[in-house]
Amino acid sequence: MKVEASSIDMEALKTLLMAQYRLAIHSLQFWPQGEESYGYIARTGDERSCFAKLYDDDAWRPPNLETTMAATFRLYHDCGLTFVMPALPGENGRFV
Repeated sequence: MKVEASSIDMEALKTLLMAQYRLAIHSLQFWPQGEESYGYIARTGDERSCFAKLYDDDAWRPPNLETTMAATFRLYHDCGLTFVMPALPGENGRFV
């Protein structure tokens, strides 16, 4: 299990989430989830929350990550499976 990386700039992460996902993040809480990435619960000013996952190396992403994330979006929005946590597309429409 990863421990929080002190080198991650939380303000830069908040800026990225605003620029790519239009999420005005109020707070980030480290949430360890796996060895290959850093996870954060991101909360907005209106107390909505989402999960942000950062990988150490962009070259290491799981195979078909974008396709998998797009599938979660479709399962939630198109199929009504509200128990599925959907990924959010970025401003460019990609799931990364």
